[in-house]
Amino acid sequence: MTCKRNICISWQEISDIGRFVLSNFLWSKFRTSLHQESDKPHVSIMSALFEIIAWTLTITALSGNSFVIFLILFRKNLRLRKLNWYIISLAIADALVALSFYPPLFFCDRWSCCQTNIMRAFRWIFIYSSVCNLCAMTADRYLAITKPMYHRVKVSDRIVAISIAISWLFPII
Repeated sequence: MTCKRNICISWQEISDIGRFVLSNFLWSKFRTSLHQESDKPHVSIMSALFEIIAWTLTITALSGNSFVIFLILFRKNLRLRKLNWYIISLAIADALVALSFYPPLFFCDRWSCCQTNIMRAFRWIFIYSSVCNLCAMTADRYLAITKPMYHRVKVSDRIVAISIAISWLFPII
């Protein structure tokens, strides 16, 4: 029990008052957002949940791919292997997919000066380049496993660079 200036109140009463004020504040915020968006209370909850999940996936994809890019670029023994060139190209494509997918949607909902057709085109280019990088890496690994001597002799740095360039240029065409 706490007393100040002849007013005594228990911790339970303080807790009840705090809960009452907080619940009324949250309900008033929820009610105003409810009338602004729709008549269904689950809409604002679902949109908030969607934003949390989408931002979590975006940040996870960006941080993971940035870590892969950082490791390969700053370690000389990783930078020299041809397979890692495919991995870094795929990591760049996936990071661009993560940057082009949800953040433009989020900011275009808040601002009205967005060109959604341009953003949609870049999104599909980055997704297709990611798929093409996976295909190029798969073809390289298939040759390395099924014909190791042929792969070692015929697949040079130039061939790897050309296949990576094609996997980035093919989605643009």
